[in-house]
Amino acid sequence: FDFNGKKILDIGAGTGGLYDFIIHKWPNCDYLATDISGNMLSQSNIPINRRLVGSLETLNFPKRQFDFIFLLGVTSYLQKSELVNHLTIIRGLLNENGRLVVSFTHKKSMDFWSRKMVKLFVRKKQTGHLLQQKFDVQAYSLDEIEQ
Repeated sequence: FDFNGKKILDIGAGTGGLYDFIIHKWPNCDYLATDISGNMLSQSNIPINRRLVGSLETLNFPKRQFDFIFLLGVTSYLQKSELVNHLTIIRGLLNENGRLVVSFTHKKSMDFWSRKMVKLFVRKKQTGHLLQQKFDVQAYSLDEIEQ
C-alpha cells in the first residue's frame, strides 16, 4: 500500500511499532493512534497530539474519514461480541475506498497452543506478562475469520 497523504487509524497501537514503520517510509500520512493503555502509548514515538487513550466504543471519530484502519494484535483480546461491535464501528469510519487491515490468532497456531500449555503450569499471579494475565486469548479458525 502507498500511505502517502492517507488518513490512518491504528486501533490498539501499543508502543507504536506500526507508526515507526509507516512514518519512516511515508512521512506525509495523517496517522492517529488509539490504545486502552496510556502507558503503552507513552512508550511510543507517536506525537502526543496523535494519541488517543480509550476503547473504540468510547472514542468519537468523524464518520467515513479514514483510508486505512489497522486492528493488529487486538482481536485476540476481544470477546467475539466485542469483535463484532468493533467491526461495525470500523465500517462506519472507513471512507468509500477505505481498507481494514486486521490480524487474528489462529486456533491451530503454535503460539496459541504453546501459550495454553504454558498457562497450565504457570502460577496464577498478575505480573504484567501476557502468559499470566487473567483474560483468555480468543482464537479463530479460517472459517470464523472469513465470516
